[in-house]
Amino acid sequence: MILTRRGAVTGMLTVRLRLSRPVSLIFEGTLEGGTVHLGVGPNGVGKTSFLRALMGLLPAEKGSAVLLNGKNLLQLGPRDRALRVGLLPQVEEGGMDLTVEEMVLLGRYARWSGNLPRPEDRVRVQEVLREMGLESFRHRRVSSLSGGERQWVRLARLVAQDPQVVLLDEPDQHLDDRRRQALLHLMGQWRAEGRVVFWVSHNPCGMERHADRLWRFEGGTLVPDADFRRG
Repeated sequence: MILTRRGAVTGMLTVRLRLSRPVSLIFEGTLEGGTVHLGVGPNGVGKTSFLRALMGLLPAEKGSAVLLNGKNLLQLGPRDRALRVGLLPQVEEGGMDLTVEEMVLLGRYARWSGNLPRPEDRVRVQEVLREMGLESFRHRRVSSLSGGERQWVRLARLVAQDPQVVLLDEPDQHLDDRRRQALLHLMGQWRAEGRVVFWVSHNPCGMERHADRLWRFEGGTLVPDADFRRG
């Protein structure tokens, strides 16, 4: 069992977002804490850009806002944003020379004292490594791992980060069936703790059964699927 955090962190994410680059995309909506959202669409429609814009990593048009409990994330510095919202990117090339333990510890960076981790950060990392079955990988270099193992380590880093808003870009890529089921269990825990979870995929492969709301990227707009029923 993966234990993400003890206690609820219920939030409300209200988004008014307009992008013109690298794609044109408009989205307005409210995402309640304790819900899992699935955004689907083919390659090139803006799924990754949407998540990066929510993180403040892409410039949004004037008038855009991403409000978490009334606080605009787009106006916060990187560390303050990282205390509230976390992103699992689809593609990541850095960190290959780090050990697994060092990679997971980076998830705590926003909480470090200056540029040094606190003792409680190291304790939390040990908990996450144990909970996610990575203790035996602790001293291995990320570069030595398989694609699925690297993906699981990146998910462990996200768990260690402990954000209120969890953004997942094709998070099950490279995972075997056992770890994909563990990811779905983890997602259920995030829901139970009151977090906002947004997962984007071009091929959800049955993920619809685990989402509370389905969104579609259509014609430059992210719209809710009115016919969606969680099965």
